[in-house]
Amino acid sequence: MESLVKQETQPKPRLIVRLGVFLASHHILFSVICCSAGIFALLLLPSLAKNTYLSENALIPGSATPLFSTEDAIEANRFMKGIEAAYGDSIGGMYVTLYRIILFHV
Repeated sequence: MESLVKQETQPKPRLIVRLGVFLASHHILFSVICCSAGIFALLLLPSLAKNTYLSENALIPGSATPLFSTEDAIEANRFMKGIEAAYGDSIGGMYVTLYRIILFHV
């Protein structure tokens, strides 16, 4: 009788813990399933992606500039000054003015 009371009072382990224990005990089967799914996906990918285009120019090293230019910095300063001016002019109509500034810069 005492063992039944002890079993009822012990909390059940969390689902993630039970899942982890299950995967650890069946790791070989899980690895085989994951590898099979990966190989199947690689074989199936060309037939699913017929309309996908990858430009070779996108793979050229150095084709993108990782830094902002001075024109980008000037445009950002102009954008911020417009927001600050809209905030300083009026509080009530600020949202309409900000909306116009953002639309202008997008």
